[in-house]
Amino acid sequence: MTEVETPVVVQQHDEEGLALEYDVILCGTGLLQAILASALARAGKRVLHCDASEHYGEFDAVWTLEQLQQEQSKTQSAHNTCHEDGDDSEGAETSTISLG
Repeated sequence: MTEVETPVVVQQHDEEGLALEYDVILCGTGLLQAILASALARAGKRVLHCDASEHYGEFDAVWTLEQLQQEQSKTQSAHNTCHEDGDDSEGAETSTISLG
């Protein structure tokens, strides 16, 4: 029985060490995207997993009390800034954190 050699693929990387080519790009870091990224990587795919949020996990994120308080402060600060600028409109866009 003859062994088959697996070709070695040399990936090119940028100055930060990130690969320049991927098989799959997943946007969002919720539970479903994380499971899919893991399965694809285990199947040998090159996966770039990214998210625009400052935290990982979307609705499934686990936060410390300190992190929740910081997010609440940011939200309250943004809300106060909106009203200080004279924009008291009912439709003002604000961000909230849902705990349940």
